[in-house]
Amino acid sequence: AMRYGLPLLCTAQCASVEDFHDRLVALQAEMQHTHTVASVLHDLRSAAAAGSYVPLASSKWSLLGDIIPEVADIAYDVKHAPLVEPLPKFFNVSRLPTEVAPVKFTDILPLKRSAGDKTIDAPKMVIVAATDKIVTILTRQGDTLVSFDAQHKQAIASLAVSTSSDDHTILTADVDDNVNAHEIKIQAQRIDNRVKLACTQSVAASFRIPTPTEGPERRLTGMAPVAPRAGQPYYVLGDSDGAVSIFYGNGTLKGRVVVADDGPVVRLVPNYGNQVLFLAERSLGFISVASVDVIRSPCMGWGAPAIDLTLDATMQSRLYISLSDGNVVAMDTAQGQAKVCEMKFKLPHVSRVPLTVRTLKGYAVALQDRSEVASGPLRMWVFNLIAVETGYGAGPSRSVVLTKSFSSRPRGFGAYRHLGAKARGTFSVVPSDGSAVELWDLAFKTATAPKAHQDTDTSKSWFDWIPQSGIFFVIVIGVVIWNIRKGGKGRGGDYSLSDSDKREFEDVL
Repeated sequence: AMRYGLPLLCTAQCASVEDFHDRLVALQAEMQHTHTVASVLHDLRSAAAAGSYVPLASSKWSLLGDIIPEVADIAYDVKHAPLVEPLPKFFNVSRLPTEVAPVKFTDILPLKRSAGDKTIDAPKMVIVAATDKIVTILTRQGDTLVSFDAQHKQAIASLAVSTSSDDHTILTADVDDNVNAHEIKIQAQRIDNRVKLACTQSVAASFRIPTPTEGPERRLTGMAPVAPRAGQPYYVLGDSDGAVSIFYGNGTLKGRVVVADDGPVVRLVPNYGNQVLFLAERSLGFISVASVDVIRSPCMGWGAPAIDLTLDATMQSRLYISLSDGNVVAMDTAQGQAKVCEMKFKLPHVSRVPLTVRTLKGYAVALQDRSEVASGPLRMWVFNLIAVETGYGAGPSRSVVLTKSFSSRPRGFGAYRHLGAKARGTFSVVPSDGSAVELWDLAFKTATAPKAHQDTDTSKSWFDWIPQSGIFFVIVIGVVIWNIRKGGKGRGGDYSLSDSDKREFEDVL
């Protein structure tokens, strides 16, 4: 034991042989555990060198993930193994080169389709790309509609676009938190039986969050343009003090309200009409831009700090909150007419770093946050939301549809959901070199709950393979024969059939 550096198993104070045996058993278990860990680490080292994705048992994935978070980059929990490989029919990538590079931000503006433009070639969206100073609007085919100076003295630090197809606004903010609101006018014209787009832009307003008279500096942490169906537009800004400031369309401050005392406002999402959904690190709630007030009690209850928020593609009352530890929780904010804060389920924990989530009809697309992954490729997952909500037991969850790794380390995650029965969507991202905008087109069948796992064990009874119709026929014949024998016994044991009984028996058959 001393030669190999092992602890002494017994001393003069050993009480009995049983004590010595127990120490041996404990040492054997410890050595086996060490050997298992060493074997797993060897497999992971080989996988990292080969660039492969290694399945691990749930217990090993959880244990190693707590010690080495980077394990999630090269290994996955076998319980959440992807169902299919990323085939072209599910996932297509196209590149849109831009005239000005490098691109830092991207998003998608949806277009309104009039009754006369419901044709295949009618454009459904335009792509927004921004560098340090220049904002460019592109068509789906990569043609530049307009390219303009954002009119910032410093570099652009963040970008937000309107989600409405009626009014288009782009907000840009520089590193000094100065915000410009760009009003975008897009018109469709049919020339030579093809739809052509014309685009113009103008700066509608310039503003910034209110500066505190004392205390630490207040920083911009989120922004969103709001366009009510009736009335003027509003611009909503969140800051590091947990407050939301609302501005009129001309840039005049309407009011400011503190919505969270647990940290900054990290996300703002336009909701119903003139309502805005805000997300802080530990709470979320709704603000009315008309009254500049929180209109209901905030929801809370998750563990790690929240970093992002997205709405469900089909249920307006359901949203998905991304947490800093890689978890994503689904929460309902309404049930019928009742206002609730109910956590419904969590997506499978497949990443140790935060995920940016966007939804399609019945699916969720999750991409690792580039700022939280120092080096190496980023990974994307697609989840079947119906399978996740239905639940799963000890077996495979069958909730991860596919996963894909990107060495280009994309950033930005604009999303457009196509209308129709199938789950189709287009996502815009920027590769690490900023040379172009990438469009990801995903298409899936309507999401359904996975079928129960079929047992292929050959030890099934032969009775399991008999068709139900055959069982019914055998039962009918048995009942008929039993009735015949019963009737025969009533006639003193004469089992011959009369002519009427024969006809009745033939009718039954």
